Amino acid sequence: MSGTPVSGTPVSGTPVGRLPVYMRLLRLHTLRPSSWQRAAFLEGSFTVAAVLALADLASAWVLLILPLAVAAAVKLSDVVATEIRPGSGTSRPER
Repeated sequence: MSGTPVSGTPVSGTPVGRLPVYMRLLRLHTLRPSSWQRAAFLEGSFTVAAVLALADLASAWVLLILPLAVAAAVKLSDVVATEIRPGSGTSRPER
């Protein structure tokens, strides 16, 4: 069933199957980073990690940790942006 369209539409109106891989993996709801921002997040973090590891300024584990930390920061930013978005309906009622 490879020709079946993916159902579901995020906030922006773009079908889920048409979103970039980075946004699908992180399941971003509110943030929509552009292509150069996604490149800076992913390839930039790998490049910085590789330079740090090759210069012996950090251990080889930084190759794994730094891109994961950047992804976690982007996801946290998306969660906060989703919570404070006006009209989201997720705010608790006052008593």
